[in-house]
Amino acid sequence: MLNETMIATATSLIDGLLYLSESESEFDVFDLSGIVSEDALKATLLHQKDLEENVEIESGDVNGFFIKLIQLADPNDDFMMEQASKFEVLQKFLKDNFQDIQLYRASKIQVHIFITATNNDGDYLVLHTLSVET
Repeated sequence: MLNETMIATATSLIDGLLYLSESESEFDVFDLSGIVSEDALKATLLHQKDLEENVEIESGDVNGFFIKLIQLADPNDDFMMEQASKFEVLQKFLKDNFQDIQLYRASKIQVHIFITATNNDGDYLVLHTLSVET
């Protein structure tokens, strides 16, 4: 299990953070341990959000995810610049404290986005949000 400080820090960093798609979605955070393979990780992510086992879950570009949210924010939109700054701090936290940071997407239309990061003990920090894509 991750230590409580890491969970608390991640929770504080996602406070007020929104993923904007065709809707606005907040993030949630949870931790996982005892995962021995990528297939087991994917199955556990689906189970955590009560998704069917046969839902397709695919890898995404985590760097592209953050680039889109940080560098492409409209400099004339104060809210978007504030969000971009929060995403930048979150990305730095992940890079400074974890390795093997990955992005997974599951389902269609209401797409579950999971960002996973592992610590030295192999435990996972997971950030989750939704993207509405019609």
